[in-house]
Amino acid sequence: MHILGLVNTLSNLHELKSGEDVMDKIDLARIFIQESIEKDISIPEIAARIGMNYSSFRSAFKKYTGMSPVQYKNNLKLQKAMEMLYNLDLSVKDIAFTLNFESQEYFATLFKKVNAISPTDFRKQMTGITR
Repeated sequence: MHILGLVNTLSNLHELKSGEDVMDKIDLARIFIQESIEKDISIPEIAARIGMNYSSFRSAFKKYTGMSPVQYKNNLKLQKAMEMLYNLDLSVKDIAFTLNFESQEYFATLFKKVNAISPTDFRKQMTGITR
């Protein structure tokens, strides 16, 4: 019984350690995603950089953050877009391009879906400026 207890304890420690390794990888991936907001680096490329296959990465990322890597990246991009709309004199089209959205239309649709206001109306409401 004592030996079985030791084996069980070692097994649990190994699971904890591997869980910590995965959390460390997810934290590293979050940093890569944050740093890639204005770059065209895909989520599968980030998974490869941290040494995980995409399927395992996506599952672990969602488990630890509560959202998929794509949702996480889009949320960061939308936060950055809000800052840019408020602080910079760039058109909505230029912001969409700078943040590597598929198109200006996709950016505007996603922005409105998440924020219940269009990027142009957000800028106008926050700054009183239209562009």
